[in-house]
This record gives sequence, C-alpha cells and structure tokens, in this order.
Amino acid sequence: MAIVQQDIKSKSTLFAFLFLFGFVVAFSALSGNYVYLRNKTSMIADSFKEKVISLIPTAKPPEENNISLEVTACSNNKKNITNKPVAAELQALQVLETYCQSSASTTLMLFTSMPNSDETAKRMALTMSDTLKEFAKYNIRPLVIIEPDTTWGLIDFREFGTGFYNEWLNVYFKQLKGYGITDEQMGIWVPFPEANLPHWNTNNSKPDQIGKNITIYVTILKQYFPTAHTSVLLNAASYPSDDFNWENGAYTSLIPYIKSIPAGLVDSFGIQGFPWQSPATSERELKISDPYAFLGPDLAIEAAKYLKVSHIWLNTGTYKTKYAQNPSMTVTVEAKDRANILSAILQQASYIKTKGFIVSVNIFAENKAKTPEATDWSYWDVSQGTTLNDHAAIFLQFLAEADKQNIPLWYFDKMPAEETPTE
Repeated sequence: MAIVQQDIKSKSTLFAFLFLFGFVVAFSALSGNYVYLRNKTSMIADSFKEKVISLIPTAKPPEENNISLEVTACSNNKKNITNKPVAAELQALQVLETYCQSSASTTLMLFTSMPNSDETAKRMALTMSDTLKEFAKYNIRPLVIIEPDTTWGLIDFREFGTGFYNEWLNVYFKQLKGYGITDEQMGIWVPFPEANLPHWNTNNSKPDQIGKNITIYVTILKQYFPTAHTSVLLNAASYPSDDFNWENGAYTSLIPYIKSIPAGLVDSFGIQGFPWQSPATSERELKISDPYAFLGPDLAIEAAKYLKVSHIWLNTGTYKTKYAQNPSMTVTVEAKDRANILSAILQQASYIKTKGFIVSVNIFAENKAKTPEATDWSYWDVSQGTTLNDHAAIFLQFLAEADKQNIPLWYFDKMPAEETPTE
C-alpha cells in the first residue's frame, strides 16, 4: 500500500482537493469556520474532469454486508450509562448503548478551545472539570480535542509559538488540578488537531510550527498531569498554510509537521479522513468511498514510527446525507453502502495491526444536516427513539465486528439540546 503514497504524490493536487473537501466539511463545522466551505461545491464540480476518477486508488472491495434488524449486542460488556447524564456526549452514548443492549464504547471524543485570559482559563477549567468527573463516573475515557480557537477568534500559530498563551494555559491546568482532576481522569488530550489544513490561522507558518506548538501545549499540561495521555491528530492529506483556495494538497509524509515533537512526549498518533461525493447537480458523479484512499494508513505508520509510539487511531465516519439543505443537490447513501465503507475501515485498521501497532477507530456520528455543513453522519434519528432501522442496524453490526476483531471503537456524537435519550 505504500506505493499509493508514491504514485499519488505527483498527481496530488487533483486528488487531494477532491478528498479534502469531504474532510473539511466533516470537521470545519466543529470549529465554527465556515468561510472555506462556501462555494466549494461548484468549484469542485467545475474543476474536475473524468480523469480524476482514474487517479483514485482502490483496494479490494469488501464483501457486501447482509443487513439484519435483529438486535445483537455490540460487546460482551454491560452498559456504562445507567441513568441520565448531563454531558451531551454521554447522552448520545446512552442512546447507542440502548440500541446495543451492551457497552458500545469506553472512549468518547469531546471538544474544547483555549483560554485567552486568567478569567477565561478559570471558567473553562471549572466546566471541563465537571465534564471530566462525569465521564469518570461512568468509566468513560475522554478524547479531548483542543482547537486553536479563543473568544478572540482563531489563534495565530506563530504567536502561540512565542509563549503568548503560556500563562493562561498554566492557570487553566493549575485550576483543573485544584478541582481534584487526576491524570487518569484527563484521558487523552489532542491539541492543534488537523493543523495541516489551511482553515486555521497558520499565518504562513512553516510545517514545523505545528510540532512546536503541540510541544508547548503538552509540556505545560505534563507539568500538572505528568502521566496523562496526549496525542497528535493530522489529516491524511496536507496543504500549504497559505493555500486558502485548497488547490495544492498532497498525500506526502507527515513528518515535517511532527519533527519538532520530542520522542516520548506524546503517546499516540491519529490520522483522519472521510468519504466524499459530488452533489446531485454534478454532470458526472465524483466519489471517494474507499478508506484505502482517504485514510492514508502508511502515512500514519511512518509518523508513528518517527514519534516512537505504538498506538495509532483513525478518525473517520460515513454519511447518510450530504447537501441536506438544498434538495436539488442532496445525495443520500444507502445503509448497505455505508456498511461496506465501515467494513473497509476495519480492513485498514487490521492492516495497521499487522505492522505491529495497537489501533483504535473513532467514528464521527453527529447529525449536522441543519448546520452549514449540511451533512448527516448519524445512524439514527433520536426523535424516533430507539426503533431499529437499516442504518442503525449496520452500525451495530460494525461495532460487534470491531469488538470481535479486538479493535477498540471510539465515538463522537452529541445529543441535541432539545432531545433527550429514549429507552
């Protein structure tokens, strides 16, 4: 599979642009940065010709899954959530466990930003301490994604590298420690996620600025929580920091972004990628649905070896609907096709395991159809309770298969504020 990385490098502009649009839609909405999402659909439709399809690498397709609506336990472990939690992420997990009639995941992703004053640091620490304690109550490990954003807006990467935010980070972690948070309760912390994309305020900084910033953040965190786990999350395809038109992406080595991180500082490496397809109005359907193409497992292996870590995690998902707010553009994916993508994701995870790594998979499963992203990554409609449908069924089968293969499944979803879990 390493050949894919070499072959695609010279043709990366077309391929990575197509792929990255899918990824940016998947994650930019989480950070509130929508400016780069506008008008991308028409740009892609106009820019790509039929030859693009021939550039997409493909793996051996997985066997099609048979969908059964019979409820099968997702694991042999009991449910973790026994009563109504406060955190929206835990509420979503409760729904999943109700479907599974068992434990579904013991690691949940959640998002936070960075402090830009002593007052903000103290307020954020109080909120985070409450969340971490509730996660610990249910024996759920948090995967904390720390976005380079503040109440001022996006953090200037080069300014962060000067130590401008260090005092406030010290206040933040000191407060967390003061609230009784333990190293174990901290879970896994991931600062500057997918920073090899230009939608952050990288201010024309060089790739190694990312590693320097991660090092600064983690070093301060470790002063207060020396055995807390930390990680790096990069996108499979990288873009120059000033490539605001998303035209020069490449599937190349991720080492330039991590080479300034000292060996032993972080505990794992994460790589992310998502499927994508063109809108229904496109003259020719363009689609990337093969995880072999959009996850870049060999890039992850190379980066993990460089960092001297033994654990790799994949951040990915499948969508049910895209362009949901424009009926003429809307595309939908059948449950059986989502099942095939999920199976192929496990294939990539298994491949990484054969290289001697521990591997986990985080599934992004939030319904963002009503946001500017207009994509539904979920597998059920919370308003319908826990009535099993095809999409829910294939996800339960996926969880059960991952458990069978000893591949830990992590999870992200949030219960909408107006909804409550239904038994």
